[in-house]
Amino acid sequence: MNKIFIKIIAISIALSSCEKDILVSSNTKDIPVIQSFIIAGSDSIAVNVSTLKPYSNDTLDSVEPISGLKIYINNLLLTEGSIGKYYVKSQALTIEPNDTFTISLEHNNTKISSQTIIPSTPQNFSISTDSVSVKQMTTKPEGGPNLSNFVNLELTWDNPSKDYHFLAIEWLGTKRIYTNTIISTDDIKTKRITSANQDNAYNINQMELGLYGKYRAILYRINKEYYDLLETTNLNSNDMTNPPSNVKNGWGIFTAMNTDTIYFWVIKK
Repeated sequence: MNKIFIKIIAISIALSSCEKDILVSSNTKDIPVIQSFIIAGSDSIAVNVSTLKPYSNDTLDSVEPISGLKIYINNLLLTEGSIGKYYVKSQALTIEPNDTFTISLEHNNTKISSQTIIPSTPQNFSISTDSVSVKQMTTKPEGGPNLSNFVNLELTWDNPSKDYHFLAIEWLGTKRIYTNTIISTDDIKTKRITSANQDNAYNINQMELGLYGKYRAILYRINKEYYDLLETTNLNSNDMTNPPSNVKNGWGIFTAMNTDTIYFWVIKK
């Protein structure tokens, strides 16, 4: 199993997408916003803390990092690496499935806290084949798509409890050789992230395999609080009167995830 980090900015999107009169008032502008995503198998935890700045009549101001806080996770004091960015890293820190983590801090004489549980590792993550041969398309086929060149890779995993998952599918090559030379290279993505759901299978289609070479598919099992946040970022600002948060006396997200990884190849036929 290969553990990796991905850059997650969902909470920033969720907060900054809301209308002015919804998000910021005299009661909310000093409330800390917490961002922390704990990865199973890692030896470190990072936490970003900021505060909402008030809006002027015609501008949307960004969040402002909060420095100088004493933040604890399970009684471990975090270090501030840069303004508003805190972390703890230690070989003695173990992050295993079903472990519970609690964050606590104090700001403006108010105690802020949250808790999350490390989800279990995705079970029996597999792929229908670890390599597929694809004929390079250099001319537009007559009479519609060529079915003989159709790619169908199926990813499956066990999900009897209907847990939430999403997938990241990433090309790992270094030399770009396109499977389809008649479409714009701007349409070829080297990384795609699926929407989160409670499924137990995913079919990789032809458009997700625009380059020859090695790929990896990372399956993320996430908690309900993170799923709720991802769902909210798909809504428009008028629907976000109450952005999801699992932080007591604050806003934001303190959550955890677990992953498993599969590698496969796209070979030129």
